[in-house]
Amino acid sequence: MPNQNPFIVIEGIDASGKASVAKFVAESLGAELFAFPQYKNTSGQVVLSNLQQLWQPSVSHALFDAAYADGASEGARAAYLGVARPHGMPLGAVVRQALQTANRCEAHGALTAALARGKVVADRYTLSGFVYGVAEGLTPEYIRNLSAPLLVPDLTVVLDIPTRVRTAGRPSTKSSTARPTRIT
Repeated sequence: MPNQNPFIVIEGIDASGKASVAKFVAESLGAELFAFPQYKNTSGQVVLSNLQQLWQPSVSHALFDAAYADGASEGARAAYLGVARPHGMPLGAVVRQALQTANRCEAHGALTAALARGKVVADRYTLSGFVYGVAEGLTPEYIRNLSAPLLVPDLTVVLDIPTRVRTAGRPSTKSSTARPTRIT
Protein backbone atom coordinates (compact mmCIF):
# COMPACT_ATOMS: atom_id res chain seq x y z
CA MET A 1 0.00 0.00 0.00
CA PRO A 2 1.49 3.37 -1.00
CA ASN A 3 2.09 5.98 1.68
CA GLN A 4 -0.37 8.85 2.00
CA ASN A 5 2.44 11.39 1.69
CA PRO A 6 6.10 11.09 0.67
CA PHE A 7 8.31 9.09 3.03
CA ILE A 8 11.97 9.88 2.35
CA VAL A 9 14.84 8.10 4.09
CA ILE A 10 18.46 9.24 4.26
CA GLU A 11 20.92 6.35 4.69
CA GLY A 12 24.70 6.05 4.77
CA ILE A 13 27.66 4.90 6.82
CA ASP A 14 28.24 6.32 10.29
CA ALA A 15 29.35 9.96 10.30
CA SER A 16 28.46 10.44 6.62
CA GLY A 17 26.23 13.42 7.39
CA LYS A 18 22.88 11.60 7.49
CA ALA A 19 21.49 13.59 10.41
CA SER A 20 22.51 16.93 8.88
CA VAL A 21 21.15 16.05 5.44
CA ALA A 22 17.92 14.62 6.88
CA LYS A 23 17.38 17.78 8.95
CA PHE A 24 18.07 20.00 5.92
CA VAL A 25 15.71 18.00 3.66
CA ALA A 26 12.97 17.95 6.32
CA GLU A 27 13.22 21.69 6.88
CA SER A 28 13.30 22.38 3.11
CA LEU A 29 10.21 20.25 2.48
CA GLY A 30 8.33 21.20 5.65
CA ALA A 31 8.41 17.53 6.65
CA GLU A 32 8.45 15.82 10.02
CA LEU A 33 11.81 14.33 10.94
CA PHE A 34 12.35 10.88 12.46
CA ALA A 35 15.66 9.27 13.45
CA PHE A 36 16.25 5.56 13.90
CA PRO A 37 16.88 3.89 16.19
CA GLN A 38 14.50 5.81 18.41
CA TYR A 39 16.32 5.63 21.73
CA LYS A 40 13.41 7.01 23.79
CA ASN A 41 11.22 3.99 22.99
CA THR A 42 11.39 0.88 25.16
CA SER A 43 13.11 -1.13 22.45
CA GLY A 44 15.40 1.83 21.77
CA GLN A 45 16.69 1.73 25.33
CA VAL A 46 17.62 -1.93 24.82
CA VAL A 47 19.27 -1.13 21.47
CA LEU A 48 21.21 1.72 23.08
CA SER A 49 22.45 -0.43 25.97
CA ASN A 50 23.63 -3.04 23.45
CA LEU A 51 25.43 -0.38 21.38
CA GLN A 52 27.09 0.85 24.59
CA GLN A 53 28.19 -2.78 25.10
CA LEU A 54 26.42 -3.02 28.45
CA TRP A 55 25.19 -6.47 27.38
CA GLN A 56 25.70 -8.87 24.50
CA PRO A 57 23.66 -11.91 23.47
CA SER A 58 25.43 -15.04 24.60
CA VAL A 59 24.96 -18.78 24.96
CA SER A 60 25.53 -20.57 28.24
CA HIS A 61 29.10 -21.71 28.82
CA ALA A 62 27.67 -24.96 30.18
CA LEU A 63 25.97 -25.67 26.83
CA PHE A 64 29.22 -24.93 24.99
CA ASP A 65 31.25 -27.09 27.39
CA ALA A 66 28.81 -29.98 26.98
CA ALA A 67 28.91 -29.67 23.19
CA TYR A 68 32.68 -29.65 22.92
CA ALA A 69 33.74 -31.91 25.79
CA ASP A 70 35.73 -35.04 24.98
CA GLY A 71 33.26 -37.66 23.80
CA ALA A 72 30.40 -35.17 23.28
CA SER A 73 27.68 -36.48 21.04
CA GLU A 74 26.65 -34.97 17.72
CA GLY A 75 23.31 -34.24 19.40
CA ALA A 76 25.03 -32.08 22.03
CA ARG A 77 26.90 -30.17 19.32
CA ALA A 78 23.73 -29.77 17.28
CA ALA A 79 21.88 -28.43 20.35
CA TYR A 80 24.62 -25.88 20.98
CA LEU A 81 24.73 -24.77 17.34
CA GLY A 82 20.92 -24.58 17.24
CA VAL A 83 21.06 -21.98 20.01
CA ALA A 84 24.31 -20.20 19.10
CA ARG A 85 23.63 -20.13 15.35
CA PRO A 86 19.89 -20.48 14.71
CA HIS A 87 19.44 -21.55 11.08
CA GLY A 88 23.20 -21.04 10.68
CA MET A 89 23.05 -17.34 11.54
CA PRO A 90 24.91 -15.78 14.51
CA LEU A 91 22.71 -15.40 17.59
CA GLY A 92 23.95 -11.88 18.32
CA ALA A 93 23.07 -10.68 14.83
CA VAL A 94 19.60 -12.27 15.04
CA VAL A 95 18.95 -10.56 18.38
CA ARG A 96 20.21 -7.16 17.18
CA GLN A 97 18.14 -7.36 13.99
CA ALA A 98 15.03 -8.29 15.98
CA LEU A 99 15.59 -5.37 18.35
CA GLN A 100 16.13 -2.89 15.52
CA THR A 101 12.97 -4.14 13.80
CA ALA A 102 11.04 -3.95 17.08
CA ASN A 103 12.23 -0.35 17.41
CA ARG A 104 10.84 0.51 13.97
CA CYS A 105 7.60 -1.33 14.78
CA GLU A 106 7.29 0.58 18.05
CA ALA A 107 7.50 3.85 16.08
CA HIS A 108 5.00 2.64 13.44
CA GLY A 109 1.98 4.45 14.92
CA ALA A 110 3.79 7.78 15.19
CA LEU A 111 5.25 7.33 11.71
CA THR A 112 1.90 6.56 10.05
CA ALA A 113 0.27 9.48 11.93
CA ALA A 114 3.02 11.80 10.68
CA LEU A 115 2.53 10.51 7.12
CA ALA A 116 -1.19 11.22 7.41
CA ARG A 117 -0.32 14.84 8.31
CA GLY A 118 2.29 15.35 5.58
CA LYS A 119 5.77 14.52 4.37
CA VAL A 120 8.23 12.55 6.51
CA VAL A 121 12.02 12.37 6.36
CA ALA A 122 13.93 9.74 8.34
CA ASP A 123 17.56 9.51 9.34
CA ARG A 124 17.97 5.74 8.76
CA TYR A 125 15.26 3.13 8.49
CA THR A 126 15.34 -0.41 7.08
CA LEU A 127 18.25 -0.28 4.62
CA SER A 128 20.79 0.25 7.43
CA GLY A 129 19.42 -2.79 9.26
CA PHE A 130 19.62 -4.82 6.07
CA VAL A 131 23.24 -3.85 5.34
CA TYR A 132 24.47 -4.34 8.91
CA GLY A 133 22.52 -7.60 9.23
CA VAL A 134 24.00 -9.11 6.06
CA ALA A 135 27.47 -7.94 7.14
CA GLU A 136 26.94 -9.80 10.43
CA GLY A 137 25.98 -13.03 8.68
CA LEU A 138 22.19 -12.86 8.42
CA THR A 139 20.52 -13.98 5.22
CA PRO A 140 18.83 -11.31 3.10
CA GLU A 141 15.64 -13.43 3.12
CA TYR A 142 15.54 -13.47 6.92
CA ILE A 143 15.90 -9.69 7.12
CA ARG A 144 13.32 -9.08 4.37
CA ASN A 145 10.81 -11.37 6.09
CA LEU A 146 11.39 -9.75 9.47
CA SER A 147 10.94 -6.26 8.00
CA ALA A 148 7.98 -7.13 5.76
CA PRO A 149 5.31 -5.45 7.94
CA LEU A 150 7.19 -2.14 8.04
CA LEU A 151 6.43 0.86 5.87
CA VAL A 152 8.30 1.08 2.58
CA PRO A 153 9.95 4.44 1.87
CA ASP A 154 9.00 6.24 -1.31
CA LEU A 155 12.60 7.36 -1.76
CA THR A 156 15.83 6.24 -0.10
CA VAL A 157 18.90 8.43 -0.56
CA VAL A 158 22.23 6.77 0.24
CA LEU A 159 25.10 9.08 1.15
CA ASP A 160 28.35 7.62 -0.10
CA ILE A 161 31.55 9.20 1.16
CA PRO A 162 35.13 7.92 1.29
CA THR A 163 36.07 6.43 4.66
CA ARG A 164 39.01 8.82 5.07
CA VAL A 165 36.63 11.79 4.82
CA ARG A 166 34.30 10.23 7.38
CA THR A 167 37.02 9.58 9.96
CA ALA A 168 38.82 12.90 9.44
CA GLY A 169 35.87 15.00 10.57
CA ARG A 170 34.48 12.66 13.20
CA PRO A 171 34.73 13.76 16.84
CA SER A 172 35.84 11.28 19.48
CA THR A 173 32.95 9.30 21.01
CA LYS A 174 34.87 7.83 23.93
CA SER A 175 32.81 9.72 26.50
CA SER A 176 30.24 7.57 28.26
CA THR A 177 27.59 10.19 27.46
CA ALA A 178 28.25 10.18 23.72
CA ARG A 179 25.43 8.93 21.54
CA PRO A 180 26.52 5.73 19.77
CA THR A 181 26.55 6.05 16.03
CA ARG A 182 26.85 2.47 14.91
CA ILE A 183 24.14 -0.09 14.41
CA THR A 184 25.19 -3.58 15.27
